[in-house]
Amino acid sequence: MGNFWDYSLAVYERPGFAPAALGLQGRLGADVNMLLYCCWYGASGRGTLTPNDLAVLAEKVHDWRVGVIEPLRAVRRRMKPDRRPEAMALRAKINACELDAERIEQSVLADEACLPDGAPQTAAGKRDDAGRNLDAYFLMVGAALMEADRADIARLLDAAFPI
Repeated sequence: MGNFWDYSLAVYERPGFAPAALGLQGRLGADVNMLLYCCWYGASGRGTLTPNDLAVLAEKVHDWRVGVIEPLRAVRRRMKPDRRPEAMALRAKINACELDAERIEQSVLADEACLPDGAPQTAAGKRDDAGRNLDAYFLMVGAALMEADRADIARLLDAAFPI
């Protein structure tokens, strides 16, 4: 299944994943890395995670996400309207720093992953596990899912598990 970072880069680029993940981030405050982790964990045959498992993981990356990733993202977004070449060049550097910070968060998450256990799963079983992981994540964060959120979750799974 490859490593978490490579998986994330590939899945994030698939049609539908980024808009769905960013929609969930904007509406519910979802951590896109946690959404990717839920999908990767299932896709890699590791099975399912509980809300408690995810709470422990979220706590491990909380300070990094809040203290590093979110401030970088806020600065990058604040700079977006400035079209001066030097501002655009600086924004690109901040974007690269934000991406590096995301990779560090992912390395913390990946270090906590259990190895697959038991018989290999079918593709449908892996997708089901990823869906259960996403359900557990939103339960853990206390999100009241609306129709648009459920549609975006379906888009995440469709992108993570293309036919």
